[in-house]
Amino acid sequence: MEIAGGFGRHKINSAYAYSRSAALKNDLGELEARWEGAKNLIATVEGLSGLKIDHYAEVNLAGFYEITNAVGGIDVCLKAPVNDKSSGANLPAGQQTVEGRDALAFVRQRAGLPFGDLDRVVPQQVFMAATR
Repeated sequence: MEIAGGFGRHKINSAYAYSRSAALKNDLGELEARWEGAKNLIATVEGLSGLKIDHYAEVNLAGFYEITNAVGGIDVCLKAPVNDKSSGANLPAGQQTVEGRDALAFVRQRAGLPFGDLDRVVPQQVFMAATR
C-alpha cells in the first residue's frame, strides 16, 4: 500500500516508523519524532480507508506492563495453554489474571497463532477490552 508522506509502497505498519526515522534524521527530538510518526500513520490509514480519524492513542508494549500493574491485572481466559519462548508467555489454559511481565508476554505472543504475526493483534485487543 502507498504510505503517506512520500515514503512509497510498504506495509501499513511502516508508516509510523518511516516518518519517525525521517524526523529523527532532521534533528527533531524523540517526542516530536513520535508525533510525526503518528501523524503519518493517521494520514496513511485515512488515505487507505477514506475515513477521518479524530482520535489517536499510542500504547507501546512497555505501556501494557505499566497499565496492568496500575489496575491490578487483567482477566483472560485461554482455551489452551501458551508456551511461547520468544515472548516469554507461559500461561496455563483457563481463566486467570495476568499483570506486569506476564501481561506483556501475553500481548507479545505469536507462537501457535493460526496466522502468526497477523493474529498478534488478538491478545492485544483482549487486553484493551479487559475490565476488572
